[in-house]
Amino acid sequence: MVYPNITLSLILVNLLAVTGKFTFPSKVEFSEPIEVEFEYENATIHDYIGIYDNKNGDGLDVNPFGRDLYFYTYFCASQDRVHCAALTEGKGSVVFNGVDPSEENDEQWPLNPWKYKLCHMRQGSDENDNETGELIEKCKKLKVKLSKKKKKKLKKKASVQAVKQKYGKGEEIEISFNSVMKSQNTWIGIYPKNDDNYYMWVYTGCNNVLGDQEDSDDKSNDCIKKKKKGKVTFGPDTASKWPLPSGDYYIRLNYYNNPSFSLNKENDEIFTVV
Repeated sequence: MVYPNITLSLILVNLLAVTGKFTFPSKVEFSEPIEVEFEYENATIHDYIGIYDNKNGDGLDVNPFGRDLYFYTYFCASQDRVHCAALTEGKGSVVFNGVDPSEENDEQWPLNPWKYKLCHMRQGSDENDNETGELIEKCKKLKVKLSKKKKKKLKKKASVQAVKQKYGKGEEIEISFNSVMKSQNTWIGIYPKNDDNYYMWVYTGCNNVLGDQEDSDDKSNDCIKKKKKGKVTFGPDTASKWPLPSGDYYIRLNYYNNPSFSLNKENDEIFTVV
């Protein structure tokens, strides 16, 4: 996937006099959409809303340009700089939800549970034609939540396993799963025995690696379809690699689509490809 990234260069800027506001839930559950409503009478096609990491504890009035920018969208709900009614009217809304046109930059949907900050930025350039980013309003905190109780429930009740314990080389591999929780972009990986790096994977909801987004030629490979239980098939038309070489493997159901992939359900039973 290729998106117009914001160039990473640092500049010192002063906050403009705030003539508007933007509002959104300060706390959201994991994988739930984040809707941002804004009012700003001087908005331009260069104004965008970005979601940044807040792990460094920087002040909310510190310009985050040059830091990790996970998601962003211009005020017209696109990563293209265009005119729209929201600019003319001075108000509108954007939604971060993984549905194309994508808002992805450094990460994919959904955001891992963590502390973030959401900032109103303006794209520009300096005298050397280097891209700049100006903080227009003070950033606001955003927390993506997933309770310890729910994580414990997933670890305890979720399941994933190969339908058979032995497959011939080139034979399609069927995996059954129960993720307990419905979430976009949940995926299953096949891992070589004693190795933490997956060899191939598929989305649980789409049974492929291409997702279900078809908005444009620059579509993401997000799978927005949610599926709590069922089966996926690893084969030449679905898996990220094929065929699976001869050897011993185990399976892992992954809830996070970004590092670290720490929330998962692993089946430590080994299946063999011969």
